[in-house]
Amino acid sequence: MALFNYGVLPSSRLEALGQILDTSGNGHLSAVYQPFDNDTAVVQTQACPSCGAFINGSCRTSNKRWICTFCNSHNDLDVETPIPMSYLANIGKSDSSATRQSILVVDLNCDPEELDAIKNALKRSFSNVATHLGIITIRSGGVAAFECANGYSREFNCNDSTVSSEALKLNKKYFQKKLGPGHSHFWHPVTEAFKIIDGLKPQSMACKGKREERATGLALFLASTLEPKHCHVIAFLQGTCTCGPGKVVPRNMKYHIRQRHELDAAKAKYYPRARSFYQELANLTQKRLDYDIFCGSLDQVGILEFIPLVSHVAQFDSFTDSTFERSFTKYASWYQEEMFSQEIEIITSSNLLVDGCFGKVTKLSPTKSNYSDTPTGVGGTNRWDLSRASILDKHSCSLVFSFHVDTAPRKIESIGKIPDAMAVQFVFKFKQNGLQFVKVDTVVLPTMNNESLSAKNPILESFDARVTIVSLMKQIAFDCIVRGKWHTSQIDAWRQKLDKLVVNHCRMDEMLPSSMAILEYVYHLKRSTLLRNANSSPDESVLFQHQILNCGLLECQRMCKPEVLIFDSGNAHVEGNLSQDLLHIPSTMCVDGGNFIVVRYTQSGSQDTTYAYNYASQLIRTRWPHPVFRYTEAGGSQDRFLTSKLIPNRDVNSTNILRTDDASLDDYKSAIWKISGCSRFVE
Repeated sequence: MALFNYGVLPSSRLEALGQILDTSGNGHLSAVYQPFDNDTAVVQTQACPSCGAFINGSCRTSNKRWICTFCNSHNDLDVETPIPMSYLANIGKSDSSATRQSILVVDLNCDPEELDAIKNALKRSFSNVATHLGIITIRSGGVAAFECANGYSREFNCNDSTVSSEALKLNKKYFQKKLGPGHSHFWHPVTEAFKIIDGLKPQSMACKGKREERATGLALFLASTLEPKHCHVIAFLQGTCTCGPGKVVPRNMKYHIRQRHELDAAKAKYYPRARSFYQELANLTQKRLDYDIFCGSLDQVGILEFIPLVSHVAQFDSFTDSTFERSFTKYASWYQEEMFSQEIEIITSSNLLVDGCFGKVTKLSPTKSNYSDTPTGVGGTNRWDLSRASILDKHSCSLVFSFHVDTAPRKIESIGKIPDAMAVQFVFKFKQNGLQFVKVDTVVLPTMNNESLSAKNPILESFDARVTIVSLMKQIAFDCIVRGKWHTSQIDAWRQKLDKLVVNHCRMDEMLPSSMAILEYVYHLKRSTLLRNANSSPDESVLFQHQILNCGLLECQRMCKPEVLIFDSGNAHVEGNLSQDLLHIPSTMCVDGGNFIVVRYTQSGSQDTTYAYNYASQLIRTRWPHPVFRYTEAGGSQDRFLTSKLIPNRDVNSTNILRTDDASLDDYKSAIWKISGCSRFVE
């Protein structure tokens, strides 16, 4: 599935600048691409020998011939018709002879209950997985060790200046020489690996007023020294790195971990070196290692520093929490059906150019010249590698692409140059279970030169506010995570860009329903964790950003504006108005905030409450990591999850029951309308 934020393309430069909204002001379009949003039947396919595009539902066919949508070449038809616009095809076999490998990194600086929970989760989920495991432990005293059979281990201590220095320089040869020739004794079949895991014991040696001496950065680097071809590093962390490369905070507890104001003032002492170390490690291990990190801690563990390295990351209050158990079980089920060698290519009609991709992707050499010379995101190509894009589960793959039309300067000059329609084809190739597949999604969009368009303002009326807000959210998350632009001043700049965007949209046509929709979405987005640093730690913010960058369109939309489903007398309906008046409704409701789900009831055990609870349970099973779930009575302490998302009422006759200084939606609308000169504004 590929959804564009405009359903009609401009044909002239004036139309692009005057009617296409984007934060750059250059008239660029956005598309949200989710290749596996719905289950798709497997069909036969064939590619055009001239341009490489795959046959699709927009291609004309007759007399065993088909005409390519992109290059108009005539080709022999070798597959059954009709061909859908979106389909999955098996294009051959892949080499599946290599044994799968994974490396476990286990933090032993923990309580016995925490370590037992990790062991149980691994046994429950990985016992029947055909893989070889390497095991690295993070021990007390700044030690990271490779675990072998018969109680043997190879230790490296970051208090050794040579070890720490060579690890900081990412010198793999030094450590490989220390490990000796051949690394086969560090890889274990699953049954042998679990015997080693069973023998692991907590090594907590924390002193009063001191943190554990934990060499997290060293352990994560050591995983790369085994030189696996493609491997998951699955880490279970209990706290912050306090020594060696990647150090986030000193051991002495009188020094706290970096806070937002220290980062903004460039006074976070350990942040620059730690972030640089993990970024360099990510570059070193690209395409070979996927780091999937699970954190069991109530406090910050340094996610802000190691976020460039990770593909998947989740934090839980404790590893004994049932949320961790369910999330890891789902992760393991994905692992067994993992896709390999993921690659995406975009083919377009002439005059439609690709600006770039917003996601944790790697630029590959282009196959065509249909890319823009003014790149955005990861640009300068039409092809990307998706190894770091967090798509262990194919249904969670979601990327944003930017496009623009190489238009004529004026309408009259576009006739003959710009066709009446343009096509985009997303080609997603991957390997799975010994087979090679291609997922093909083709979209055809009319241009302003299409005579069949009958709307008064075709471009403006085709505007999709939902796709636009999700595209913007992913662009902001990309800026924060990939580019490291998370400074408060940079977040404030995005808030100003969004205000300018809705002002311009109101100026274009204030009466369109889309004007109200995008205005309301932006209002909610400005109050979300993505654009508000006040009530969240740096680690909380980056976790939120990472989830937005990788989650699907619907979940991303909920993280901007939650959905409230009200259950009343056995019936359920969506309440679109998130005003504070919802607190006075006596009915049971289910609040879906994307990363949290709340069932709020007034009568525990009622039929409506049971329906709401069952609905919430179904939602939770579709998300990863499993969202925070709260089952709370109206007025209880957990009601804060709902009240934080409600719109305050600023009427003179109302009370400020939300206890917030935030502007109401009506106040925000009035301010935007006043700035835009909209006729709806009344003094």
